[in-house]
Amino acid sequence: MLRFAFIFIVFVHGLIHLLGFAKEWNLMPLSQLSGKTLLPLNENLSKFFGTLWLLSFLALVAAGLAFLWKKEWWTHLALISIIISQLLIVLYWPDAKVGTIANVIILVAIILSFTHRQFERETKYEVQNLLADGTESERSVITMDMLETLPGPVQKWLKNAGVIGKNHIRQIYLEQNGKIRSKEGSAWLPVVARQFFTTEVPGFIWNVEGKQGSIFKVVGRDKYRHGKGHMLIKMFSMIPIVSEEGKEVNQGAMLRYLAETVWFPTMALSQYISWEGIDANSARATFIYRDLSVSGVFVFDDEGNVSAFKAQRYYYREKDEYSLESWSVSMSNYQQPAGIRIPMAGTVSWKLETGEFIYYQMEITDIEYDEPLSAVR
Repeated sequence: MLRFAFIFIVFVHGLIHLLGFAKEWNLMPLSQLSGKTLLPLNENLSKFFGTLWLLSFLALVAAGLAFLWKKEWWTHLALISIIISQLLIVLYWPDAKVGTIANVIILVAIILSFTHRQFERETKYEVQNLLADGTESERSVITMDMLETLPGPVQKWLKNAGVIGKNHIRQIYLEQNGKIRSKEGSAWLPVVARQFFTTEVPGFIWNVEGKQGSIFKVVGRDKYRHGKGHMLIKMFSMIPIVSEEGKEVNQGAMLRYLAETVWFPTMALSQYISWEGIDANSARATFIYRDLSVSGVFVFDDEGNVSAFKAQRYYYREKDEYSLESWSVSMSNYQQPAGIRIPMAGTVSWKLETGEFIYYQMEITDIEYDEPLSAVR
């Protein structure tokens, strides 16, 4: 809705510029325009500036169409057009001063577009660096013998997932639709997300984008690389509202990575993960990387699918204070979209003193394994 309102402003603002052209070229009577200028103009100068009104109209309409067609260069054209427009508005101030409001609105949109593209460039650079980690070694094919030392429910899970005879997965790309909220009782924010994983050098980057009330655009990036986590959330792609890092964030990022190995089950055989059987339907996984260790319990259903992951994770309260709380991820809707049986839906929650706090629900809409990943081609 806001997008079409902006296009309407651009087109109407552009059409009004035609009045300046018509006035100076005497194409029609326009008694509502006084024609007064801050500087005296002779006939030739009047027609020259009249032509600039026409050029500004054409540039604004072209910029509006480019915005409608989602062309990145709309910002360059719009910036040139509002510079010309504002110079004309200043010259014809008595009649045209109200047009400054439209130019300010367009300028704000240009700035927001620039900052969003800059955020996307930065995250793309981070993704390229992530995917450059550990892709030189030769992949091996998974055999039944490799599963022999694993607890029974883990063996059943991997067999059921269809990893036997497959190569170890090194890189993963997936897309999600979902909804998220930051506090108990707060409104849900619809989001779309893109995520990249690497396994030889464990890491991930999760990029998320959402809209609050169709006005406040929010983007975020959760990262785990080289043993360190970092959560960044920005309003309008430029105003940081969350930027968390430190040992508690590192621990949380590692647990997130461990839980999300359900989307690339061959990681269960990684040198960084060890397993301990608990009972017929659960096993504890310990993930050790760069001198930091985390662990959590995988719960399996009777068919051998992972139904949940549970762990103690640091929960951010306020003023940089954290507490260890029960954290869980439930998985459902198992399918085989890329040759491996994985859960296509999930719910993430905390178990707090006040009760269960569900803060993220999502479904996977696309997943790819190993290069070349289409998202970064």
